[in-house]
Amino acid sequence: MKISMDYYLKATLSFLAGAALLCFFSVIQKGIIGSPFAVETFLNPLLIGGLCGLLISLREGRLNQEIRSRIQAEEKLVESEVRQRTIVDSIGMGIMVIDPEGYKIVQVNPEASRIIGIHPDEIVGKKCHELICEAQEGKCPVFDLGQEVDNSEQVLLTADGTEVPVFKTVIPIQLNGRTHYLEGFIDISKRRQAEDALRGTVDRFKSLTNHLNVGYFRNTPGPRGEFIEANTSICNMFGYGNREEFFEKTVSDLYQDPDERKLISTRILQDGVIKNKRLRLKRKDGTLLLGSVSTAVVKNGKGEIAYFDGIIEDVTEKVAAERKIEKLQKQILQAHKMEAIGTLAGGIAHDFNNILSAVIGYTELALFDVEEGSHLHGSLTEVLHAGNRATDLVKQILTFSRQSEHVAKPVHLNSLVKEALKMLRSTIPTSIDLQEHISNKFLTVKADPTQIHQVVFNLVTNASHAVVEDGGFIAIELKPVILDRDAKEVRSGWEPGSYARLTITDNGSGISKEHIDHIFEPYFTTKEKHKGTGLGLSVVHGIIETYNGHITVDSEVKQGTTFNIYFPLARQAVVVDTAVDWTGPLPVGREHILFVDDESAIVDIQKQILKQLGYTVTVRTSSTEALEAFRSMPEKFDMVITDMAMPNITGDKLAQEIKEIRPDVPVILCTGFSEKLNRQHAFQMNIDGFLMKPVDKRKMAITIEKVLRATKAEPKIAAMA
Repeated sequence: MKISMDYYLKATLSFLAGAALLCFFSVIQKGIIGSPFAVETFLNPLLIGGLCGLLISLREGRLNQEIRSRIQAEEKLVESEVRQRTIVDSIGMGIMVIDPEGYKIVQVNPEASRIIGIHPDEIVGKKCHELICEAQEGKCPVFDLGQEVDNSEQVLLTADGTEVPVFKTVIPIQLNGRTHYLEGFIDISKRRQAEDALRGTVDRFKSLTNHLNVGYFRNTPGPRGEFIEANTSICNMFGYGNREEFFEKTVSDLYQDPDERKLISTRILQDGVIKNKRLRLKRKDGTLLLGSVSTAVVKNGKGEIAYFDGIIEDVTEKVAAERKIEKLQKQILQAHKMEAIGTLAGGIAHDFNNILSAVIGYTELALFDVEEGSHLHGSLTEVLHAGNRATDLVKQILTFSRQSEHVAKPVHLNSLVKEALKMLRSTIPTSIDLQEHISNKFLTVKADPTQIHQVVFNLVTNASHAVVEDGGFIAIELKPVILDRDAKEVRSGWEPGSYARLTITDNGSGISKEHIDHIFEPYFTTKEKHKGTGLGLSVVHGIIETYNGHITVDSEVKQGTTFNIYFPLARQAVVVDTAVDWTGPLPVGREHILFVDDESAIVDIQKQILKQLGYTVTVRTSSTEALEAFRSMPEKFDMVITDMAMPNITGDKLAQEIKEIRPDVPVILCTGFSEKLNRQHAFQMNIDGFLMKPVDKRKMAITIEKVLRATKAEPKIAAMA
């Protein structure tokens, strides 16, 4: 410790003055290079052993304590300012301190300098309006108008004039006893770029979804499902003019059955996704929309379900097309079955007609030798009638099973309905009362006979399935009606006029209201499996529409059903086949006939019948032998009668060979059944006559007479039977 000279001077003066105690302040230096500090000095004179002395006591002075406190405070303030300056200079935010008087920038940090693009010294002193705000002096929102600026987006001008988007906040601070403003801002250029990129992506996504043929939607996972997003396609799909109108609806509102929405929502929550689920939905107008829906759960960052994202495709037309294809496939299958049945029926018919030819032929021969009126004659007559009924039955089977193009022509509806009912009687249980009320007045309609048979078959067969066998009845009525616009039967779109009305009524189980609108749809049936195809009524409906007719149905459950079919009456006359129309005794002749058939029984029968008619007959059971016989003596024969289906050379080929040898010889062709041969084809092949088996004596005699008469009168007028 160094004691200054002032200290010694004061001590000496005190001692010399004889003061008992002297107290004063002095400044001493601590250590060799220590800083001076103030002390309080106490001096007491002492006399020890005759020697005079001083007792010196030192105590730090109160003034020095105040000074030290002030120095420490100043040091802390400096330290705080340095720390704050360090923070301000290192923070990633532009900071400027602005003096509201003159809008001058008084302080700026490096980040602000970097963003603006010039040195801080060039920024300090500038007006803030020149850089970050375009407000004029006196109109500053903060300084002049007293508005608060908190987290607002502004544009900052850099030194080169570039506009930089910033996010800024302004707060008041006290500086040197005056209010200044601390303005902080962040360069949000990259964020803006990211937002623009995101916005562009969103816009492209919306544009893409709006141009898709499928609907896009986003909805809440709640019970009803509120829509969050939807594209234009889904709005149009459901018939809504805009998104606002569509958003008024919930997902549940679009379901035909709202309870189904609950089931689907539960499944999505359980599985997280559904794919291509076909749902029955409804458009704005209430019509059915079949939608194929795929939906997935979307979760937020916490793993909680945020919403459902999904797409929907309108498959209403697609499903209709699929059903149409399925219908066509079934129709093709049914056509193949019918074709197979037709082929089988044709084969059976050919053989059966040959058998019937023998039965009918031998019966006619026996009747020729039996006394008329005898018991045996009566029995043989019944056998002949049975054979003829069997012949009609075979014809009807062939007509029904034939797979050919249907040709509409004027026909008597009365006869066709009676023919159909005659065939049906054997298929309807005898316990069912089949009642016929057919008008005696000829009702001419333009139709294909086969299709008329089919209409009657299908309706009566359906009725027989509906009625109970005990006490059940089916009534068939056919009569003419005139429909005018005031008639109660007339429906929308019907043409007034004269019709033939076919009514089929039963007292069966009836049709429920929920089913009656669907009965004409293909493959719709309420029958048990394997008891119905669902095609019958749809076929009937199609046939009636083909002929510009109409069909109605009235039914009550457990009361019965009535079908009314209206056929427009035709004005054309029915062309009656007069090929075997003959009055008087059977014609006879003396000509020489070559008869050819591979069935020995038929050859024997026809030989005897032709001889009874006065003809000379040469028979052959081989077409090859017959051709050789004719070639050896062509002038010997006046006519050739040949079967169609024979081995080696078929009847049509044999006829051509014979015509090449002798063109003027008449040829009659017989057949039990042939898909390739009908009357028109026979005429085109230069055949003079055509006979369908079984051929009885009357048919044979009349056809031979007409062919011989025609060939003598004109070169080519064929007789057909």
